[in-house]
Amino acid sequence: MKTLAITIACFAVALSALTGCKEDKPETNNPGVTEPEMVFVQGGTFTMGSEDALDLGASPSHQVTLDSYSIGKYQVTQAQWLAVMGSWPGNAPNSNCGVGDNYPAYYVSWYDIVGTHPSAVGYTVKGVTYYQNGFCYKLSQLAGDGKQYRLPTEAEWEYAARGGSQTNNYIYSGSNNIDDIAWYTGNNSPNGAKPVGTKDPNELGIYDMSGNVAEWCGDWYASYTSTAKNNPTGPASGSDRMIRGGDWRTIAATCRVAERNIRTPGDRSNNLGFRIVLDATIPDVWTQKANFAGGTRTRAFSFSIGNKGYVGTGNVLDNINPKQDFWEYDPVLNVWTQKADFEGGNRINAVGFSIGNKGYVGIGCEGSFISPTKQDFWEYDPILNTWTQKADFAGAARINTVGFSIGSKGYVGTGIDRYDNFLQDFWEYDPVSNTWTQKANFPVGNRDNAVGFSISNKGYIGTGSSSETKTDYDDFWEYDPASNSWTQKANIPNGGRAAAVGFSIGAKGYVGTGYPWARRDFWEYDPVSDTWTQKANFGGGGREHAVGFSIGNKGYLGTGGPVGDQQDFWEYTP
Repeated sequence: MKTLAITIACFAVALSALTGCKEDKPETNNPGVTEPEMVFVQGGTFTMGSEDALDLGASPSHQVTLDSYSIGKYQVTQAQWLAVMGSWPGNAPNSNCGVGDNYPAYYVSWYDIVGTHPSAVGYTVKGVTYYQNGFCYKLSQLAGDGKQYRLPTEAEWEYAARGGSQTNNYIYSGSNNIDDIAWYTGNNSPNGAKPVGTKDPNELGIYDMSGNVAEWCGDWYASYTSTAKNNPTGPASGSDRMIRGGDWRTIAATCRVAERNIRTPGDRSNNLGFRIVLDATIPDVWTQKANFAGGTRTRAFSFSIGNKGYVGTGNVLDNINPKQDFWEYDPVLNVWTQKADFEGGNRINAVGFSIGNKGYVGIGCEGSFISPTKQDFWEYDPILNTWTQKADFAGAARINTVGFSIGSKGYVGTGIDRYDNFLQDFWEYDPVSNTWTQKANFPVGNRDNAVGFSISNKGYIGTGSSSETKTDYDDFWEYDPASNSWTQKANIPNGGRAAAVGFSIGAKGYVGTGYPWARRDFWEYDPVSDTWTQKANFGGGGREHAVGFSIGNKGYLGTGGPVGDQQDFWEYTP
């Protein structure tokens, strides 16, 4: 197998020396500058390999079953590489062999894509560990949302190249006529890689899986066996990594979908690039993540900034042990990192929200419910890992309030003071002027332990309780900061509740858990249709006084009570 790779490479180098590689015509498409466009591949069972003698190394054919995944519509481009990595790891693409934003990235080794720094482990998927100095990890960090980009397994590559469940069983990816779908030695004049997506796609709408540049896969090389396999990832070790697809320097036979080839993982070449894969996400599902690292907790605050979440303070064992610690959650690594303690001291029932790249925390009380309530307010800078005291909250000191942000402003309202007076006032915070301005009161009922979040340029508050009316509310209200007015919306289903969790993901809002009965039910709100839809119950046990926030297109919920304080932490995929 290695002999084949060396023979073809030597022939291609000789051919290149004779004919030269000239810069091709300007690129005509734009597959995306940073985050590659992905195509969903429905999982299934297929025959991998071939008994045809032209398909070197592809025998014996065998049955393979794969889960669903998404794969790059195009080979990763030069613009995408530079947007993520900033520079080339060795030789840069040149005009002799194809250079331009939408040309495929080449001169990149398997190690350049995956990373090489053992002390900076990122994540492990399908048997490959992706390190923090590699392309996949860096792209995942830029993309956020907990994404973990990776190379395809060899089986995933071949299944997608064959057209997945839509296959027409072509010998090349998308046609039996190679000139329709591939750049190779037979049609590649002038020589060199071409802009991605300039030939026809295959049955799934994926381009250049035959020809242009060959593509790295995640697997070590091993000979096939006839045994049926489920989601194979290749051997645990080896000396050569798989490459597939053929390229502009090779003959037509090398571009066949079953043809196999190998390279040592450190190789960089002007005919070798890659495309990337994401595991498919199952909608409306809760996935348990790493437990909150600060231990069991209830009545903490939380918010998110960019692609990180933050949780801090709260109490343990029914106010016996109030906290001031503060933690950052990284969804890509699924790890918690302790940050600078909240400088306002021990605190329970505080409120938190973020504006831009800063977090804001304040009010609450120092410990038990009979301890003095607070008015102080603090700004957290995640870059400096520092807290700065800001103007005190302008309303009465209180606990169990609602807080959220809309654009460049923060909003805080409702709650209860230390004398058990339930409140309905509502305030706007401007971080530029560091001032509070009173706005229109929340319209119905003094209350505490309500839930709130924002969607686009509107805020929402609902549920909560009041000892004055002995009521747990199910009403729901929209706040418009432009008109400083409240509008009642559809009630939250399943009866009144308090101490629930709420957050927004994209254009939808989510509310769930809370008391009475330590609930697990979870609901999605659509502000366009003003309707609620029940979703999958929270994945942990019944919960109240938990924390919740969203990062990208995922929600997060954890900690809380009431049957013993909890530290479990869950991710929600809508």
